[in-house]
Amino acid sequence: CLTASSPDIIELVKSERATTGIILSDLQMPRHIDFTNLGNIAFDVYVSSDHPLAAQRITHIDQLKQYRQLVIRSKSAEPGSLNQALSPDIWYADNYYILLELANKGFGWC
Repeated sequence: CLTASSPDIIELVKSERATTGIILSDLQMPRHIDFTNLGNIAFDVYVSSDHPLAAQRITHIDQLKQYRQLVIRSKSAEPGSLNQALSPDIWYADNYYILLELANKGFGWC
């Protein structure tokens, strides 16, 4: 099992290093790749229980900008529209497991 960002998964399937991938659908799919919608997901803010944001009710996006944001990005640094940088302080990772680990350790929000 591989974990990667959506652009990297498309490249893995395109280069035949993977036969199947699950991605966020904000990206243009190459014509020669078959795809289907598996459903929708709700986005939320994830932080450590010790993080200052954990004690707040998030009512506006500006509250998040005060803290380090953890963002997924492909190995080629290609951004996705669902992974926009909102904070001036950003750390990047190339898969969601790393992002959640960083958030759990209190390094920021994702």
